[in-house]
Amino acid sequence: MSVAWSQSTWKVLLIAVYFAKIVVTKTAHGDGENQSPFRLPDAISPIHYQLTLLPVIEENPRLCGHVWIDVTVNSPTNAIVLHGQVLPVESVVYADSEVIDNEVSRMLVERMCFSGVLDALDSLSDDKPKSRDDKDIAQSVHLDEDSEQMIIILKEELIVGAFYRIGILYLAEINDGDNIGFFRVQKKQEDNNCCRQRWIGSTQLEATHARKVFPCFDEPAFKATIELTLGHDSKLRAISNMPSNSSTSLKTVDDWVWTTFEKTPVMSTYLLACVISELEYLETSYLSINGRNITIRLWTEKQKFSQLDLAYRLVPTIMETLEDYFGIPYTLPKLDMVSLPGYDLARAMENWGLIVQSESTLLQESDANDPMEKAIFAITIVHEIAHQWFGNLVTSRWWSDIWFNEGLATLFENIVLNEIAPELGVDVITVLFFQQALFHDTLNLSIPLNYPVELLPTIEHKFDGFAYAKASVIFRMVKSFVGDEAFKNGLHRYFNQFQFKAANSTDFWAILTQESRRACTLSPRKHVGRIMKTWTEQSGYPLIQVDRNPNGTIQLTQTPFIDSSNPLTDNFTETVAWWVPISMTNGADPKFSLDDRIPVVWLTPKVPSVAIKGPDDTNVWILVNLQYSGYYRVNYDRLGWELLSEQLIRDHTVIPPLNRAQLIDDVFTLCHVKTLPYEVSVRLVEYLGRAEEENFVRSVAVGHVGRIKQMMALQGIHDEKLDAMVKVMMTYIVPTQNTESRNHYNSGQLDVHCHNDDKLCVDRILDLFRGYINDTVTPAQSSLTKKHFEDIWCTALRYGGPLEWSYAWNSSRDSSATLSKKRKILKAMACTTDTSRIKQLLSRVFLPKINQEPIETSIILNSLAENPSARLLAMKFVMLNWAFLNKHFRNPPRMRDLLVAVTRRSSSLNELEKVNEFLEDKANELGPAVIDLIVATISSNVRQIELQKIHLKYHTLIGETGNDLTRLEENVASVLQTSQLLNCLENDRNVAGMIVLLPIGGHKTPK
Repeated sequence: MSVAWSQSTWKVLLIAVYFAKIVVTKTAHGDGENQSPFRLPDAISPIHYQLTLLPVIEENPRLCGHVWIDVTVNSPTNAIVLHGQVLPVESVVYADSEVIDNEVSRMLVERMCFSGVLDALDSLSDDKPKSRDDKDIAQSVHLDEDSEQMIIILKEELIVGAFYRIGILYLAEINDGDNIGFFRVQKKQEDNNCCRQRWIGSTQLEATHARKVFPCFDEPAFKATIELTLGHDSKLRAISNMPSNSSTSLKTVDDWVWTTFEKTPVMSTYLLACVISELEYLETSYLSINGRNITIRLWTEKQKFSQLDLAYRLVPTIMETLEDYFGIPYTLPKLDMVSLPGYDLARAMENWGLIVQSESTLLQESDANDPMEKAIFAITIVHEIAHQWFGNLVTSRWWSDIWFNEGLATLFENIVLNEIAPELGVDVITVLFFQQALFHDTLNLSIPLNYPVELLPTIEHKFDGFAYAKASVIFRMVKSFVGDEAFKNGLHRYFNQFQFKAANSTDFWAILTQESRRACTLSPRKHVGRIMKTWTEQSGYPLIQVDRNPNGTIQLTQTPFIDSSNPLTDNFTETVAWWVPISMTNGADPKFSLDDRIPVVWLTPKVPSVAIKGPDDTNVWILVNLQYSGYYRVNYDRLGWELLSEQLIRDHTVIPPLNRAQLIDDVFTLCHVKTLPYEVSVRLVEYLGRAEEENFVRSVAVGHVGRIKQMMALQGIHDEKLDAMVKVMMTYIVPTQNTESRNHYNSGQLDVHCHNDDKLCVDRILDLFRGYINDTVTPAQSSLTKKHFEDIWCTALRYGGPLEWSYAWNSSRDSSATLSKKRKILKAMACTTDTSRIKQLLSRVFLPKINQEPIETSIILNSLAENPSARLLAMKFVMLNWAFLNKHFRNPPRMRDLLVAVTRRSSSLNELEKVNEFLEDKANELGPAVIDLIVATISSNVRQIELQKIHLKYHTLIGETGNDLTRLEENVASVLQTSQLLNCLENDRNVAGMIVLLPIGGHKTPK
């Protein structure tokens, strides 16, 4: 390189350029026509960008660029407003769109970036007259910091229907902290002394970061073609959305080249991407439905090629499956998928034709045998590929509708993998999504899917796990009630009609209404848009009550599901109602096919309760919500639950696994909120004690019983009846629990056994683990240890001593161990109950010799958050080291998720108060949605525990007092004082910041 500047010199030059010509303002926007100050006016639309970028990613990182933007005028204006978080050096506007040689742009950028900054500064001097082309109609440039907009004031008003060309030469930053805009990450070497550490340059422009890379119309509806020319060191490879079509050397410096890429289809700016690296690739291809051969390249470091095996096999098949389903071919000539070292933890970005992913989402260890790990890996790949249609080919008009594309992409994870890789068992992910969405909505937070966003920070908050989960199960419900044929035809029409355009959910609902009427799955009086408005524009979900009437009919009634331990928001009342599709079957003729999921009846806001004909035999079970197809919970009368329990005991396979998981989840949730007594859930899970059951179904029960035990342990609740009930549940959930002669070495539930301080189990596991350490295990024991690796290690590290801990600590640092094994070890280490070891594990992230990866930190913190002995330490660690962890993760959404994880088990007013102080301090960074979720979750935990204590006291005092009414009244008064104390908290926001608690009702003094 011919010129080398110090970092301080570069900053001085940037500042000088910035203030030489640019006027920086904070514009006061009016409210005319409800135009948000953060939205661009629609007077001008972009047609094409000719973009030249020269990123210097080594010493003195900087981004130099030039862009020509061809625009058309929609309405009269004398100003051009676009987005820009760059430092414009020169701006011109021409009243024509003649072809301009790209070499001019390249020379301008080269000269400015490497040898012409001083000349550029001199040309901007106010005391030196500036020569301009007479055709240039630009007068001045203003930057609005608040709205991140660039306003070019013109000498004349633009003519409607005419075409203009905007030219901007500018400087921008290479981001070295967060992975946003144009950023760089350093490629790590196995041996830091072996060779030079090289940087990798890449982009992350979603949602509003394209403006950090080039001046543009940075809203999803402003779609245009883009032709990119990228300057880089010739030793590095450059890739972008489209294939490259030419390469020329730079004039100013040696060993640098310009790589020009083919023009993209019409697309949104946030989908532009490029990567500059030394990575290499494996290539494959598939034959598209239109006869084209589509090249697929998977990029990583050469020594990691073996870890691409699963992705290499999956990606072509996923592409073929999606094309066949949509009937729409993939648009671009190639697809690159890049495993980017140093990219954000578990992150992936669906840039059109160039998917950029963290290593953990594209690389899979060859010895990985965890089905759940493989399933999560596979669904991430499907999700990003599905976005090549949902979001890329057809884009949301605005970010308020982002749930639409994310929900559809998430839905197709299950559809695709159940077809091409059923062995992965992705139904478990469906259950997890349902539970996550229902749990969040149970908190009664008034945050509907389709809430409007305008402020820039709140756009990022739309990309949360709840939106993905709820949107996917909502679409699963839509697919069920319109039928598979109508859903598939609707998507085909939607893509055909709106490809290369922007659309929203309303457009899709209209098409789907027509297709479902054509397929006779929806009556002419129903409209999908009207139905879905009740699901997307209000929060919460219904509880369907199923009762048998004396005349043999079945009464179906919807009410909002309300957890009495949570507050109702101002916008959520008991009058809220939905259009609910009711699918059902019965024990006389059980049917669960796709066609059987079509609703037999609808509950509506105007008709929330209906009676329908029941089975002729009144003693057969009834089941509502086939295959988890509807987004609601179901409660049956006591006979209904008993008949379902009897069927599960007789032959549980008559009811499919998804519905068995649903029944278990519903019954326990209804017991938790005191709608049902726990005896009903005990009866329902009795079949687990004698049945071969799917692991994911059994895990639902394990999770709920674990919740009961944890809440009892957290606040020291001791009740003999509840303790006995939990033990009975465990004997069913883990059927060998009550067998003294069981062989632990053949058990698949080792960790569950030892949760209850089962000394026999603990001793055998410790013997096995110590044999593993000393390499004295038999081949059979070795195989068992590998098969149940996490269970055995967790138990050994929970109950073991210094020997076991030291071995695990050293194993987690073993450079020869696979990443998958290291991560399982770290997860197991989080099972410890020793405070000093917990602190040592938390501090691991600070040790430079270990150089802990963000994914390892996430595993440790999330695992510790589920450990009652470590939960509080993990929460305090995150809050105390927030700034450090922010820099470590470089992923604000991940940090928000982490905070939710480490606080969600908090269950005391003292903890709530401390958490709330932290939330208030970080309010702007976290956003209202996350804060409301955290506060509501902890408030719910606090109230559930207090209600449980009241419940236990109430029943205890009745047993103690018998017929002594005087003592009974005194004890009841004591219980009600506790109740009134909770009521007082409703109006005392100083007790715990934002806590809001409901009054307790229904407590009557017994006569």
